[in-house]
Amino acid sequence: MGMARPAGDPVAIVTGGGRGIGQAIGRALAADGFRVALVDLNGQAAEAAAQELRANGAVDALAYQADVREYARAQEVVADLLARFGRVDALVNNAGIASPKPFTELTEADWDLIVGVHLKGSFNWSHAVAPSMLAAGWGRIVCISSMNAKHGGAFPALSKTAYAAAKAGMLGLIRGLARDLAPAVTANAICPGLIETELSAAMWEGEKGAAVVAAIPAGRLGRPGDIADAAAFLISERASYITGEALDVNGGVYID
Repeated sequence: MGMARPAGDPVAIVTGGGRGIGQAIGRALAADGFRVALVDLNGQAAEAAAQELRANGAVDALAYQADVREYARAQEVVADLLARFGRVDALVNNAGIASPKPFTELTEADWDLIVGVHLKGSFNWSHAVAPSMLAAGWGRIVCISSMNAKHGGAFPALSKTAYAAAKAGMLGLIRGLARDLAPAVTANAICPGLIETELSAAMWEGEKGAAVVAAIPAGRLGRPGDIADAAAFLISERASYITGEALDVNGGVYID
């Protein structure tokens, strides 16, 4: 689809880039030659992750503190990157939070937070990068959704109804963007399964955790690098004919 990526060093934004899956995506893109902007609600975590990339040879690894729900902040960060580099080639909407409450216990504020971070956040940042991508004739948008978008939420108790609804909204967003921004920009989602991160490590301990792992056909939990590799592929030139796709990366635990 569209033209080849413009010459020169490409630029990527990763939201929720301070730790876990987002940090792994930043590493993968830096290894592929991208200048990487890591965005995180925790500015110190973003800066530490950027420092790690620079220590490993990534000359342009920047950190930005931002709440992805704030539209104006997305515009500010993208404007700063365009002023510095003249381009933004790829965006990974990865920022996310857990939502363990049962539906009847949700407050309106809980709902607004979950939808705000996942879905409105993805809109905010996609809306900020789209004009420059269209002008360049090339761009990649990737949303990190979840298998819970498809099956409604399950063990562990991180991902009940509000989370499932917000993550499902991200799938609708990328399908709309895939048509709306074609042929210059591709838009795809990744639906991770059970991923072992610092946040979830305690959930895989004990008999219950062992039973969950045993039920995964791949025989192990996912790793942040598994999602990062999928994101790097979708952002690469090799994925130029893939758009509007929701790629399952779950070890076979959920197949549709």
